[in-house]
Amino acid sequence: MEKLKKETLEWVKALIEAIIIIVVLKFVLNTPVPISTIASGSMRPTLERGDLVFVRGLAPKDISIGRIVVYRSCQGPFIIHRVVGEAISATFPNGTSRLYVVFSEKAREKLLKELKGAKLYFYFITKGDNNPVTDFYLYQFMNCKTFKPLPGVPQSRVVGTVIEVDGYPIKLPYLGYVALLAFPFLWWVPR
Repeated sequence: MEKLKKETLEWVKALIEAIIIIVVLKFVLNTPVPISTIASGSMRPTLERGDLVFVRGLAPKDISIGRIVVYRSCQGPFIIHRVVGEAISATFPNGTSRLYVVFSEKAREKLLKELKGAKLYFYFITKGDNNPVTDFYLYQFMNCKTFKPLPGVPQSRVVGTVIEVDGYPIKLPYLGYVALLAFPFLWWVPR
């Protein structure tokens, strides 16, 4: 009986430590989802099913074309896909609005310089590296409440970008399988 109490205490301590680590990571990485799991093969070969990735929050204007973002899907779970383009809605001081769409980082940087002084709202055109088409076909370029079409995933649904070093995502292979296998029992864990 004493052994069972000791093992239970060790499990409780490990769970508390894990919760503390996640809370600290949320604060340090500036995102509600500091760790996430790759749930499908849509990002192959860059990310494989079961990879655990680290996520940091960025301002929408700092998310460049080519970055891997984590966003909340209209259906519930998070999606981890690459930004292949951006639609930028600009509202100018005189009250007029205009929508711009760019598909290269060079064009994006030039446009952002031209739009200085305008209020900007970003829509990210995303796609899995292994998918033949954008996430438009996954019904993600829409307002989740009204189902009205949008030019991309709105900035309000993006929780962060996958942390990369020299263009390579930091990932822990296979560790995400723990979350994938436990997901039916751990509904509160982002994956």
